[in-house]
Amino acid sequence: MNSNKKPLWPLLISILTLGSLSLLTISSVAPHFLPRQIMYWVVAVFLFFLVRRINTKAFIDSPYPLLIAATAFLLLPTIFNLNTRGTQRWINIGTFSIQPSEFIKPLLALFLIIIIQKEKKDPLKTYLKASLLAIPLIITVLQPDLGTALVIAFTSLAVLISARISLKPLLPILLIFTLITPLVFRFGLKDYQKDRLSYFLNPQEDPLGQGYQLTQSQIAIGSGGLTGQGYKKGTQSQLLFLPEKQNDFIFAALSEELGLFGISLLLLAFALLFINLLKIAQKQENEIKQLFTIAFLSQLWFHTLINVGMNLGLMPVTGLPLPFVSFGGSHLLSSFLSLGFIFSNLSLDS
Repeated sequence: MNSNKKPLWPLLISILTLGSLSLLTISSVAPHFLPRQIMYWVVAVFLFFLVRRINTKAFIDSPYPLLIAATAFLLLPTIFNLNTRGTQRWINIGTFSIQPSEFIKPLLALFLIIIIQKEKKDPLKTYLKASLLAIPLIITVLQPDLGTALVIAFTSLAVLISARISLKPLLPILLIFTLITPLVFRFGLKDYQKDRLSYFLNPQEDPLGQGYQLTQSQIAIGSGGLTGQGYKKGTQSQLLFLPEKQNDFIFAALSEELGLFGISLLLLAFALLFINLLKIAQKQENEIKQLFTIAFLSQLWFHTLINVGMNLGLMPVTGLPLPFVSFGGSHLLSSFLSLGFIFSNLSLDS
């Protein structure tokens, strides 16, 4: 079956369900963000149709411009000394903010996939060329954006496994990383990152300080019950106890107002999304598109796991958005750009 003629309906239903739950929740807990989020969706859909018609064969012939462009884009906040909340990972354009690290995820995944396709007969050469990914990865960690660095690392591992590339060359690196983990925690992490890990293990140690976010999130989720407290009736979110209720903790806000029913609908939509992306990957006739679909699926799954986990208090707070649900344009636009590439009409055979 031609991958370009696959029906979009199953995927469309899941994404529209997630988007509807997102806009419903934002309109309730942070209505002043709603017009901007609707605009992000309009732009994202436009980019999807645009990318479907762009010939990307040049990237396959020479993948290194992808890496250079991703690294340069990632460095823009540092070059222009753009500080936001003590970090250098946002570009402010008027009232809008762009997070370059969200857009480099698909670019770096595509770079790795092209390297694998070109050098898959020589695993050592594959790893030598793929090691260039360490440059943007280190920059991401230093910005600091540990969450995005983990997403890139996890996605790269998923791609290597899916491409059946031997992981033996990675074992010494993993061993070294394991041995230096205590040093990384002691000297490599910012104080707030250390606090997140410490108070994740025991948020009640400082419920009004470092453990406040996790505590309020758990209260909001628990108070939702079976059917929720109702639209605009969530006490934690409406009375401003729940922080970042439109983005990082939108899962908790949704749970409080829509209850177990809303959570079930949300998770069902994610399950439908993941299953259909997996089916699309299995039926792709082009190896690059197949691996890129796996990469995109891995990114979405990792984001969802971490975001829902931190809302439930099962994961440390990392700031990773809930795909297609959290307020913000960067991750949404990046996701639709990836979807546009996956469903592009043009042949990508080199």
